[in-house]
Amino acid sequence: MPDHGSIYQAIVDSLPDAAIVLNGDGRLLFWNASANRLFAPTDVGRPFSDFLSDGESSVEICRTIQQSGLRWDGEEAPQFEATMVSTDGESLPLELTIRSLKVDGQDLCLVIARSIAKRIASRQKRREIERLVRIISENAQDVITYSILGNPPLYVSSAIQTVLGYSPDDIVSGRVTLTYHPDDGDVMGVCRDRVEAGETSFVLTARVKHANGRWVWMETVYRVVPADNPNECAIVGIGRDVSDRKKMQRRFEHAQRIAKVGHWERDFEENWIYWSDEVFRIFGLEPSQPLSPEDIFEMTHPQDRAKVVEAFAEAEAGEGYSLDYRIVRPDGEVRYVHSQGEHIWRDGRIVGMFGSVQDITDRKLIEEDLTRSKESLKLAHRIAGLGYWDLQIQTNEFYCSPNLSQIWGLGEKTFPDARQAILANVHPDDAAYVEAAMDQIMNNQPSDVEFRIIRPDGSVRNLRGVSEIIVDSDGVPIRRFGVVQDNTDQKRAEELLIHSEMLSAIGQLAAGLAHEIRNPLTAIKGFAKLLANDDNHPYEQIIRSELERIESIVNELLVLAKPQAVAYKPCGIPEVLQDVVDFLDAEAIMHNVTLQFDVSGEIPHVHAEPNQLKQVFINMIQNAMEAMTDGGTVHIAVRRQHNSVVICFEDTGVGIAPDILQALGQPFVTTKPDGVGLGFMISKKIVQDHRGTMNVHSEVGVGTTIEIALPVA
Repeated sequence: MPDHGSIYQAIVDSLPDAAIVLNGDGRLLFWNASANRLFAPTDVGRPFSDFLSDGESSVEICRTIQQSGLRWDGEEAPQFEATMVSTDGESLPLELTIRSLKVDGQDLCLVIARSIAKRIASRQKRREIERLVRIISENAQDVITYSILGNPPLYVSSAIQTVLGYSPDDIVSGRVTLTYHPDDGDVMGVCRDRVEAGETSFVLTARVKHANGRWVWMETVYRVVPADNPNECAIVGIGRDVSDRKKMQRRFEHAQRIAKVGHWERDFEENWIYWSDEVFRIFGLEPSQPLSPEDIFEMTHPQDRAKVVEAFAEAEAGEGYSLDYRIVRPDGEVRYVHSQGEHIWRDGRIVGMFGSVQDITDRKLIEEDLTRSKESLKLAHRIAGLGYWDLQIQTNEFYCSPNLSQIWGLGEKTFPDARQAILANVHPDDAAYVEAAMDQIMNNQPSDVEFRIIRPDGSVRNLRGVSEIIVDSDGVPIRRFGVVQDNTDQKRAEELLIHSEMLSAIGQLAAGLAHEIRNPLTAIKGFAKLLANDDNHPYEQIIRSELERIESIVNELLVLAKPQAVAYKPCGIPEVLQDVVDFLDAEAIMHNVTLQFDVSGEIPHVHAEPNQLKQVFINMIQNAMEAMTDGGTVHIAVRRQHNSVVICFEDTGVGIAPDILQALGQPFVTTKPDGVGLGFMISKKIVQDHRGTMNVHSEVGVGTTIEIALPVA
């Protein structure tokens, strides 16, 4: 078994630290293998100070130990840091632990040397880092803090003085505790909860009270430095004043509220979506409610979902989209929105989308009102026969309403803006008046002219054109504006009024004439009968014939002169016409005329006085027969048309000249050499009394068609 000395020697030599024994004078007595490798002492009795690069005397070290009174009594031995020279001549930083020994009554020193090169290097690096951190923190605009979870900060950068008006000492010493806005919640509590939840980095934004009492928006990035004990985690905070950014954000949000525009952003890679508060307001939701694209689709008006699906399909295909559609809010209110979106690209691939939603309900309602107003104005113009034109003097830009082309008979063609093109349709007799009005307009003078135009289809229309000059604030003409009205119907109404007044006058005249003629006519007829007894009187038959003709004219005048008390009753037009055809059939044969009578379908009754209608029908058929001097066929047809019964008389006679056709129905206007023009006028009056209408179409050499329409009973 080895002796104790060998065992102790083996233990000492196995130590990783250098073990050196010095005498009271600080000279080498013994060293282990680690010391031999470290600085290779060669001679016993060599001063230990020879190995110290700083020249510190080992004697002084030992004396210090002796004076301290430390012994092997279990107390902590003093430690020193020194630099020794290694075997290769390099300086080695060492930690020296020195203890006093008593061996065989001799005072000795035990020196344990341990290399601290890595510790020194780490310490220097830490000091350099601390120096750099201090330089950065002292010069950074952000507030940097360092604290242990749940404790006041251990360090606060000087930027807090600029940002919040407090000195770092105010915070570190605890004289000042930062105050957070009550509306922003328990900020420190949230911070603690997130650390305990295992988050290592997070951002909190809250308002902090400044030393002068105002609130400062601070956005702080927190990073957690883990520790074995979770309650001892260190937290580094980097806070920045974002008050200006918040102010701009509030302005942006306020602008969004005013403009009713919300925005959204979606990240496909991280699978998140953000909706601004205004989006929730537009859709009638609270910002705290969850919202997804599927929810948006469900709130889309059913009639608009198809185009929303189409827009989403375009988006999936890599295209942006822009569309208007309706939504139905939870409370049932329907709103119009405009939505658009664009893709976010990164490294040649789509990683997300950004878009906006705008409430355009007010604009849509205004547009609908404007459209409705425009349509109503167009309808009013069309009903009133109005069209307008507008000429910008500076740009010579000419515009006319579509109805002006309709008035001119151009259909869908554009109204001409050239002077000669306009005059080409003006009636030749009125061209001079229109040219004069045009000259007034070009001289910036108002004009008012009535004229006629000849449409491409040959019809003549009566028009009135009125123009005004619009000036700016300085009185300089800037626009020429005019209105053209088709007053053809008005002109016809005026002519009908004159015609009616004339008929009234004729009626009064007829009453007087009938009264004045009847009295002597009675006497003449009496004496004529006396003459009838003389069979040989040569003029008796002539006198009787002419007296009967005079009596017939007087009776017709009386129809015009006094209103007839007529009893209207339901009657069938085919039956009345059949009686008339049967009555005139013999006369038709004498004129070599065939009467062809047709009835189409079931004909309803009309309210009428049958005898008066018979008088009208007889007059129409007799006129037709007399117009066909060489014989022919008179077509008589009855049909139902909407709420009217239409009776048509068509002949193949000589026709009526246009000038006579236009005046037909006026007193003493006739196509017969021996006619007085009262038959047609009386027939027309009877039809009007029955609330009916009479239209005549005739072409010289072809024939005449007369249509009478009577309302269904």
